[in-house]
Amino acid sequence: MKFIKPFLFCALLFLSATAHGTTLYVNEVLDYMVGGDEMEGIEVTVYYEGADSETAIWDGTTSSAVGSDWVLNFASGHLNDNPSQPLVDDTYWGLWSFFSTSAKGIESLYIDAFIANILIDKIDTPELTPGSEYGWSTSDLATFINPVALSGSLPFGDLFGAVSFDLSNTDVKTSAYTFGLDTDAFEPVPEPGTLLLLGIGLFGLAGMIRRKKKV
Repeated sequence: MKFIKPFLFCALLFLSATAHGTTLYVNEVLDYMVGGDEMEGIEVTVYYEGADSETAIWDGTTSSAVGSDWVLNFASGHLNDNPSQPLVDDTYWGLWSFFSTSAKGIESLYIDAFIANILIDKIDTPELTPGSEYGWSTSDLATFINPVALSGSLPFGDLFGAVSFDLSNTDVKTSAYTFGLDTDAFEPVPEPGTLLLLGIGLFGLAGMIRRKKKV
């Protein structure tokens, strides 16, 4: 029996990594109330009809990412305060808006939040990652990619590193495509190099203490 539990854990870990992409790990969810000015560095990619694409970096000062013929912006933030609706109470989410003037059709919109220490927090899960609170998503065109878990645990299914929107049947030239989306900030897991340096430092400190004791 003692060999079965580790096997089941590994199996669940494998399934979680293959169901929606690669599982990503964080040390801690730091803030579930993240506005557009706090998402500096998010990568936003627009895929056009055919093989063309364009990536722009989120600018925290303007709360937007601007391409050559498109713009995605964080229009406004909202804090829900309704105790009678526990799934949305105390949830902070943003209203986002995407618009394009391209002569080419837009296939999809891809937001890589994890690269900037930001998470995508969705709502339709019965359990929550500690520190994340309830999420929010109002788009039926969204596909959530790369589930996120706290270091040493399995993902709850509420946090993701990226999200993609299928806009192939949406006219974003006539009117902007707006959607609600919740983002959280996280503390990254230290890189192996950082841990190695920390270990070397502690080892050296222990050696100094031993030498002082001998003297």
